[in-house]
Amino acid sequence: MTILANSNLADWARVLLVDGDNTSPAQIACLVTPMDIVIIADNGQAKAERWNDLFGRVTEARLLVVEKQPQAADMSLAFAAGELVARRPKMRNAPWLICSRDHDFQTLASCLAQYGVNQCVQLAIQPTKAIPSTKVAPSQARAKITAPQQVTVGQWLHTILKKNGGYPFPINKVNPLVKSHLAEHADAKTSLLKDGKMTNKLTSIGFVCKADNVVAYQP
Repeated sequence: MTILANSNLADWARVLLVDGDNTSPAQIACLVTPMDIVIIADNGQAKAERWNDLFGRVTEARLLVVEKQPQAADMSLAFAAGELVARRPKMRNAPWLICSRDHDFQTLASCLAQYGVNQCVQLAIQPTKAIPSTKVAPSQARAKITAPQQVTVGQWLHTILKKNGGYPFPINKVNPLVKSHLAEHADAKTSLLKDGKMTNKLTSIGFVCKADNVVAYQP
């Protein structure tokens, strides 16, 4: 079966001979220009309609549905190429591109040479490879955003002391200061308001105490 589309033969740029069995319309669409002529040989295993979008992009597109047999595609393309050159001898001066993943297209290249085509190149179409996704699942993204690093009791108290005059800070004023901010840190009561000397409790979480004052924070 042959399908022609946009047959406007006043101008042409190149002729693309496409082995449709192992190339995709998306790969060929990257190559064509509006003035190209494209001839596709397809064994019909996939729906032939997948080439329809390509037809409107070029001067002429022909789809040859062939049997799935060895060399069926290249022989069909060779026959169609000969027919094209016979109808329009000037086409032998155009660049011809053989588009396929197969490397066994020497027969087709030889036929084109016999037709007088002197500019012929085979393009090795490579299969596209899936690229692993780097997207983060929404639940993971939320976890990264909403789970900030836990502030220690020492860091928390250090911030409060700096806001209340800084160092040195009287040790006897630490207890009432902690009580006034107790709701801000869940571990503050356990660490600082338990039984024992305040100096020892402060030293255990990184503070330096001298005489009756807290003089520094060195975690």
